[in-house]
Amino acid sequence: MTGKSAKRRHKLARERKNRTKKVCPIHAIELKYAPRTNTDFWVCPEPGCEIGCGGGTTSTPCDAETDRLRQRAHAALDPLWKNKTPFHSRDAAYAWLAGVLGIAERDCHVGYFTADQCRAVLKAVRTLTTP
Repeated sequence: MTGKSAKRRHKLARERKNRTKKVCPIHAIELKYAPRTNTDFWVCPEPGCEIGCGGGTTSTPCDAETDRLRQRAHAALDPLWKNKTPFHSRDAAYAWLAGVLGIAERDCHVGYFTADQCRAVLKAVRTLTTP
């Protein structure tokens, strides 16, 4: 990567950071921008708090347990549409999941889920895939 493109990338990251205000759901304070290699990241400045959030608009701040459950939920759900069995598209899989969770399709994104919703995803996928 050239110096010019790195500067541009960092400028864009700062602009995204300024547009995207993320708040710790425990302490109700703004998360601190803490960029990591190749990604934007925000953390709670309160000592000992494990709340963190990646960049973009497809996730909400969460604790370490919820983050692990979100990863497990993705790992369970994604093969159902990527392998075209039983769903032929991502949209179809998420439409099914929205119905199972009783939420609107527009709100059905693993990055928005609570720990309990992730557990419900894991249970629903097990039920669907267990003969």
